[in-house]
Amino acid sequence: MLDNAAKFKPIGRFVLVKRDQIEKMVDGIIIPEKFGKRGNAGEVLKIGQDVGSVQKGDRIFFLKQYTVLPFRDRDAAVTEDFGIIARLIAGKTGDEMIMPVNSFVLVEPEPDTKEKDGIVLPDGHEVRSERGRAVICGDLCEVVKPDMTVFYRYASTIECVERDKVMHLVNESDILCIGDDDG
Repeated sequence: MLDNAAKFKPIGRFVLVKRDQIEKMVDGIIIPEKFGKRGNAGEVLKIGQDVGSVQKGDRIFFLKQYTVLPFRDRDAAVTEDFGIIARLIAGKTGDEMIMPVNSFVLVEPEPDTKEKDGIVLPDGHEVRSERGRAVICGDLCEVVKPDMTVFYRYASTIECVERDKVMHLVNESDILCIGDDDG
């Protein structure tokens, strides 16, 4: 347990999290966790009274919009519940399954194409967007539903791997359009 963390309770929509320690080493150089891309994983220690998306003990993935608390080991952080991207659920084989929460969507991207109308497109030809199939939607998604085809901004995706497949976590607000079943 973190020094003194047990003495504090978050209020409102805040969540107290014990962040996982992630140290990456590249060519013998340790890359500090703060230089990771978009998020962190951790365990929920306590929740404020207005939090509904997670519970104490849940493993979560959350955006890098958090405040580190001044405890000795610096593992404790407070984040607002809207910054929680997904719950990480233990699967039968011991791996973690991704269950998006709030307005996040787990999308299976279609294979990347570098060709359009028979012409090979160079990198940087346009702002990159992706097309994929929504697999699981968070509880606050209003428009996107599972099995819909979606187009979304690539720059705002969080790439992850589930069952050896590359998947994208996307906020519903970054989805540009959905497939129209009416043709």
